[in-house]
Amino acid sequence: MTLLIILAAGTAPGLFWMWFVYRRDRFEPEPASLVIRAFFYGVLATIPAIILEVLFQVHPLFSMVIVAPVVEEAVKFSVVFFFFLKKREIDEPVDLLVYGAAVALGFATLENCGYLFNALLAGNLAQVALLRALLSVPGHFLFSTIWAYGLAGYKFRTGRGRPLHWAFLLIAMAAHALFNAIALFNILGGLLFIALMTFLWIRFNRSVRLLLSLSPFRTKKIRT
Repeated sequence: MTLLIILAAGTAPGLFWMWFVYRRDRFEPEPASLVIRAFFYGVLATIPAIILEVLFQVHPLFSMVIVAPVVEEAVKFSVVFFFFLKKREIDEPVDLLVYGAAVALGFATLENCGYLFNALLAGNLAQVALLRALLSVPGHFLFSTIWAYGLAGYKFRTGRGRPLHWAFLLIAMAAHALFNAIALFNILGGLLFIALMTFLWIRFNRSVRLLLSLSPFRTKKIRT
């Protein structure tokens, strides 16, 4: 029963946010089977991430603020870049946000189950589950949609995105590092968390609107 509680509490946020992102792709939705595959690739991506984080571990604080954000965003980025970028199903820019979020949320879901198991042992499961559902889990996909936006420019040659897609990855790593630093050092309490998450949400919604406006299926959908 305890294991079922952990699994339910650990997976529910990831599935909810995946549904939320999937609904944003309203002109030509991606095949659910491929999105689910991306989600499970994200789960598997935790394995190389853990190995790399252990290999580069120097000090717990350094690992939390620098190593973890760099490794995790790089691993998630690599999954989308090498396994999904050239899929024929990716036929409009917003699709990259969907697959970036799917991989990130798969990664976050397994990570979340681990944190909740530790929280159960510490006796603060409800508090940790709520905070991670509202902050850490959506944080993972919000970070990833930064570099996914860059990949959309890379694949579809929108604006100046093609030569700058690596810059978007660095920005995602920096945002992730700032998030971890706030959590670790409690910088300005919850105020900085609110400011960062507000910025990330505004950026995500703006990215969705912009990429949807570039969809070749937009005119067809409006006419129907």
